[in-house]
Amino acid sequence: MLWSTIKKILHIPEKMPRFVQIAVTNICNKDCGMCIRFQVPIEQRHLDFDDFKKIVEQFDDGVEAVTLVGMGEPLVYPHLSDAIRYLKERGIKTRITTNAILLKKRAGKLLDAGLDHIHLSAEDIRDTVPLDAIKDFIDKRTQRGIGKPTIVLQPILFGGDKDSGGRSI
Repeated sequence: MLWSTIKKILHIPEKMPRFVQIAVTNICNKDCGMCIRFQVPIEQRHLDFDDFKKIVEQFDDGVEAVTLVGMGEPLVYPHLSDAIRYLKERGIKTRITTNAILLKKRAGKLLDAGLDHIHLSAEDIRDTVPLDAIKDFIDKRTQRGIGKPTIVLQPILFGGDKDSGGRSI
């Protein structure tokens, strides 16, 4: 009983969460104004793949899905396809959130690895979403006759335009 109370005070979960996020990189190929990267001074680096595997090995059977995200762009992570495949081999669904700039280049590897969900995040949908890359990705998925990954477009809404200091809402 005492240990359970201590765990609650320290915010230590009683069991593994069903959904986990792993920051595989904090390196990004874009400078979005809404990104926390500019607020947190931190060394830019990729998560070592062996460290990634050690994290995943700590999961129990309750983990259903992992989102590979963080303060960086997952498509710049050199081991992204390997990470997705490693999770899939363990029966874990995979998600990424990306700015899609490198999507055309990485599409085949993502599809081969078995990615389940891809969230396309955009600071301003009018001029930052590479629509040709998204169309190409959908075409490749269709050509392979597979229904995944599910594609979600998640634009960031601002209460004004970027130049007038609009705030995200």
